[in-house]
Amino acid sequence: MSHAILRYGPKLDKKQVLLGRFVEIGAELFAMTSSVAYAEHLLASGKSDLKSEDLVKLVRYFCKFSRVKVDGLFHEVSRNADAEGYVVARIGVESLEVIKDPQPQSNFGIEARISSSNSRVPCSAVHLWI
Repeated sequence: MSHAILRYGPKLDKKQVLLGRFVEIGAELFAMTSSVAYAEHLLASGKSDLKSEDLVKLVRYFCKFSRVKVDGLFHEVSRNADAEGYVVARIGVESLEVIKDPQPQSNFGIEARISSSNSRVPCSAVHLWI
C-alpha cells in the first residue's frame, strides 16, 4: 500500500477500486488472524466440538484459501483494468438519466433509463464503479 501512496499521492482517494482491494486484503488478514486465535482458544480451553486435528485442518484450509485470495488481490494492485474501467464507468454515468418510477414499491421508486435506447433498467441492476 505504501507503493500506491507514493505512486498516486493525494489522488489515491479517487482510486476506489484500488482502495477496495486493500480493504479486502485487510479483511482477509483479519479473518485469518481471528480464526487462528479462536482455534487456539478452543484448543487451550478444551471447548471445541471437533477433534484438535480436525480443527487445525479446518483453520489451515481457511488460511490457505485466504492466502490465495490475498495473493490474487496483491497481483491485481499492479495488473488490472482499472483505468479502462473508470473511463467506461464515466461513459455509463453520462449516458444514464435517473427518472422517477411511477410505481414506488419497485427499487425504491428509482430506475435508470439508458438515453440512447430509451429502455428502462432497474437501479438494482445498474452497478458502476466510478
